Amino acid sequence: MRADAELFCQQEAQHSRQHLAHMKVLSAHYPGLDEVRREVTASYERLFERESMDFHLSYAASVELCFGPLASFLVTHRDALFKGGDPTIASFMLWHLVEEFEHRNSAIDVYNDVVGSHWYRVKSAMGVVKHLAEIARIVRDGFDRHVPAGSLAVPPGDVEKMFNGIPVWNQLCLAGNLFCTLLPYHNPNGIQQPDWVTQWFADEASGKDMATYYSP
Repeated sequence: MRADAELFCQQEAQHSRQHLAHMKVLSAHYPGLDEVRREVTASYERLFERESMDFHLSYAASVELCFGPLASFLVTHRDALFKGGDPTIASFMLWHLVEEFEHRNSAIDVYNDVVGSHWYRVKSAMGVVKHLAEIARIVRDGFDRHVPAGSLAVPPGDVEKMFNGIPVWNQLCLAGNLFCTLLPYHNPNGIQQPDWVTQWFADEASGKDMATYYSP
């Protein structure tokens, strides 16, 4: 379990490094976004000081379980979400989503090994949702303040419009699948891996350049 946890942390650290590099690029164009990054970091530091280790493990497990159905949904509807975008950024975002399939069990396995209480995870879910809503507000308000109107394909404050090209039924199924991650019998391996993800892994293993793998 310790070895699996260390591999999970290493992969997450790699994701963090790449997203920070992306943030530096964004901040070079919109310097105020670095303030937003600091606000997000400060929010997580306050959470870390305020809550117990059991809560933090529950937070990680709950979020990572949600990434399974969310990654499947976003990859399946990649054309509706990334069409017309920069191929490098689209490929970068999809790379992160693809790698969610590699460690879909890691966080919940650690939680079960250390804490082991399903009902504690359910009980702490509202605290997790509340904090994620705080992070979403910081990011949304920050973009509204620092990114000029007209610079984004989706108007500031209208993030839900990014799903306009996706059938409502599929969105409702996503909501149902996210709820199911709180159920005691939920198995991350039960989430079907899209064929596109399987092909992505095969192409990466063959040495294909993945930097612009997806061309919207």
